[in-house]
Amino acid sequence: DVIIIFITNMSHYAINGYAVNAMNFLLKPIAYFPFSQELKRTLEKLESKKQYYFLLPTSKGTARVSSRKILYIESMKHQLIFVTSDEQYVMYGTMKETEQNLKDSNFYRSNNCYLVNLAKVTGIEGEFAIIDDDIKLKISRPRKKGFIEALAQYMGG
Repeated sequence: DVIIIFITNMSHYAINGYAVNAMNFLLKPIAYFPFSQELKRTLEKLESKKQYYFLLPTSKGTARVSSRKILYIESMKHQLIFVTSDEQYVMYGTMKETEQNLKDSNFYRSNNCYLVNLAKVTGIEGEFAIIDDDIKLKISRPRKKGFIEALAQYMGG
């Protein structure tokens, strides 16, 4: 998860930058504005890669699950159900605490029961968020505007 930006006055090395997946190649002398724009773009890219891990109980012990793999989290009777495309993990906890832990990530509360990974939303149909093309989760009326704004922000405005 390293981002490389070359800043040099030797343009003939630009091709070598592609060999190490450099994000960009800036030639000296560089003005403040292009440099600040590149720095902003880099920070946004780093922020979008941020992920969290949960230690979730399984029948065989404990699994380390990345927030990127979670489709949504459902709250039911003091239990949290972490749903991935492969399986479900159940643990005790509160939705409020989990939402607070994920406030800087791409999760948004669609109603009292669901905390949705915005990266997994493939559409909205009426009052439902479509997750991974086939799961429909209800969006409550009071949260719909905020949910759509958060989704638009995640998708790039």
